Amino acid sequence: MTPASVAVLVGVPIEWPAFLRAAFDPQRDYLRRFAADPEPAWSRPGGYAQTVATPLRALLEQARGLGAHCIADARLEDLADASRRFDAVIVLAHWKGAGVAAEDLIVIDAAAIAGRLDADPQTATVAMQIRSSLPRSVFHHKLAALGSLLRSAEDGPKRLASLLNRHVLEPAPAAEPAPGAFRVLARPETIAAARRACLDTLLGGLLRPGNRLELADGLVDAQTVDAHIAANFDGVLDLTSCEAHALANHLDHQRFGALRIVQFERPLVPEMAAITIVRTVQRMADGEHDYLHARTQALHEVFQAVETEVARTGAGRLLLGLRRSLRRSLGQSLGKSPSQSLGQSLRRLLRRRRSAQ
Repeated sequence: MTPASVAVLVGVPIEWPAFLRAAFDPQRDYLRRFAADPEPAWSRPGGYAQTVATPLRALLEQARGLGAHCIADARLEDLADASRRFDAVIVLAHWKGAGVAAEDLIVIDAAAIAGRLDADPQTATVAMQIRSSLPRSVFHHKLAALGSLLRSAEDGPKRLASLLNRHVLEPAPAAEPAPGAFRVLARPETIAAARRACLDTLLGGLLRPGNRLELADGLVDAQTVDAHIAANFDGVLDLTSCEAHALANHLDHQRFGALRIVQFERPLVPEMAAITIVRTVQRMADGEHDYLHARTQALHEVFQAVETEVARTGAGRLLLGLRRSLRRSLGQSLGKSPSQSLGQSLRRLLRRRRSAQ
């Protein structure tokens, strides 16, 4: 495999107009948090332009210069096309996970939500919690314009979302297997994704669904992603900077393990993700033909670069945080020395982030 066999798709905005559109689009998720005041969120030191857009633009420029196929503002059809033409497809995009936020509530009607949840034994408990934990005025939120009810119910959406979120994310109770049976274990992310899927089914029309990949043309579920990936694609799908366990699991099961999927326990810092992908493509340009090996070695090189900078500077909180993030992804270091250019890139990154603090 060579850089010409690699496609890099960036699905998050990297230019101001696209950022602004996404921030005000009610059908989007990643940038909706900036809708109240988007300009400072984009331009302030340490803001989106500096920590996300600029590094990803540099990634596309450098990877393209090395021979990779690069697409900004990637859409679902770009993913479909890349899976037909390339052996490794890198997707830098947002994954809207299983958690429930107040912004996910389409209709703030606790009575209706509790009534829907009563229909399933798995959610009956959270329905009871909703009825007992929220002020009575929340159950008549459409009357909140009367003022006093508004003041008593103003925290209702957050508390309602918090109860739903706790149901989704709380650890599953340990259960002893039947005599002679194997213990069935599931990752917490898998359990959370299944619980959120159940909520989404029960609360259709009341709750914006979770477990969605967000590209430039909006949010799509795992089934839609699978339908757009070429049926004969048996290469590498690199899901970078999004904790898309539910998507990876779905694709793995639907494709019977035909895909090799790269995913991460925690989201990487965007600048670090960009540096690591560029280093991966550089290794391939230098003759490394196995993408997964090049990816792993690039991660170790970045980890070692962080370790070197920690030793050189005495390790502030920023460096220690970067080191912890990389260690989660790597597991352990192979002790490979970083290249000079990688060390320089890392030092530039650290200077920018320190100046933003």
